[in-house]
Amino acid sequence: MNPSPESRPGPQTLVWWVLWFAMQTGVFVQYHFLSQGRPVPAGGDSGPWMVALLPLAVSAVMRWVVLGRVKTAAQALPLFIMGIAMAEATNLVGLFVFPAHRLDLFVLSVLGVGQFAPFFAGRYAQAQDGGGR
Repeated sequence: MNPSPESRPGPQTLVWWVLWFAMQTGVFVQYHFLSQGRPVPAGGDSGPWMVALLPLAVSAVMRWVVLGRVKTAAQALPLFIMGIAMAEATNLVGLFVFPAHRLDLFVLSVLGVGQFAPFFAGRYAQAQDGGGR
């Protein structure tokens, strides 16, 4: 049974999903290739590494506050990309600045990018069509 044309995602929504998938995959590629062969130092620092959570916090605010208020895809797409980049930055900070916590920051980065899964992207296509779907 074929879904009706109104229920299928449009090409614009597909672009959002492809971007999200590529960036989510990038986190795994970064972690795999940039941590390969590097020993994990013993972690005794309990406080300073929490600074690495700042990009993740900014990313969450961008996703749940800023993107929720944006009305058009032209405004939302750059915010979407910047928010994902901030979540990915958590992984990079873990790899280069706080290697003792790189696995923790990797997992948080994956979750941070995961929150941007573009289930919401369809509303921009509806807004562009005048909400007729």
